[in-house]
Amino acid sequence: SHEPKRKLVVRFAKKDMLRRFTMSAVSPPTRRRSHLELYAVAKRRPLLLSLSSSSNANRPYSSTFPTAQKKHDLFKPWGVKCVEATGDFRQDTWLEKHIGGPLYEKQADLPRLPVPTIQDTLERFLPTAIPLAETDEERETLLQAVQKFPSQAQTLQQRLEQRAVDYKDSSWLQHWWNTAGYLQVRDSVVINVSYYFDFCDDPSANNNIQRGAAMLTAAAEFRQQICSGSYQADHVGRGDRKKPLCSTMYKYMFHACRVPLDKEDTYRIYDPALHHHAIVARKGHFFKVDFCDPVSGEPLPL
Repeated sequence: SHEPKRKLVVRFAKKDMLRRFTMSAVSPPTRRRSHLELYAVAKRRPLLLSLSSSSNANRPYSSTFPTAQKKHDLFKPWGVKCVEATGDFRQDTWLEKHIGGPLYEKQADLPRLPVPTIQDTLERFLPTAIPLAETDEERETLLQAVQKFPSQAQTLQQRLEQRAVDYKDSSWLQHWWNTAGYLQVRDSVVINVSYYFDFCDDPSANNNIQRGAAMLTAAAEFRQQICSGSYQADHVGRGDRKKPLCSTMYKYMFHACRVPLDKEDTYRIYDPALHHHAIVARKGHFFKVDFCDPVSGEPLPL
């Protein structure tokens, strides 16, 4: 029955055996800076660890979660349950416009990645490569190769420049980078590709349950800002030279996953208005734990 499962979760909690929290994250490239915000833990209050109802375990998807058209207090429903992409940012750029807010309001104004000229490439290459020549013969061979390269690379340069035109609303490099550098990589994803959150020690937490609950609360509060677009976009520089950075990767921080395939993976992003739980893992056992209100989307209290 469902009730013993619920008691099992509580029994695990009482024994302080809840140590590691695993939340949906995406494998495509993303920055590792948000753990600072995640650790903005709320002040200690009476502990309340909200467990998802086990009675939903065997119900069909459509009845377990609200429909995509249901009104949500915090997030704009997407109209679809998930978006599946293959590494081309242009496939899900519409989400940035749909979510809006300070996080994405400068996306259309960002400068585009330029295609360097052949001459500029060679001027940067030579000072790096010449010191590696061990003999005068190697050095002379290198210089001769560089002199021939402009005529040999003309066709490739033209193709690169045309690609930049075709990707005028994005980066000519991003699709290659995401596929060859990530989705096609067959090495261990966890070690070599996936980002993760690193949590600082919290001396005010008396046990692992308090620490885990505080992490979920902080994660829910940060998730609310990201998924609603209210989070302020990152900037570089100061004063008049301050410029916004691209916010594309924030879409994959929550409710996203990588889908393993034979030669090249894909990834999915799920509508946050339809989901309100995290997955807690302990010694091969996985537990579904609510960490925000299923109707309003507001983070549950600590």
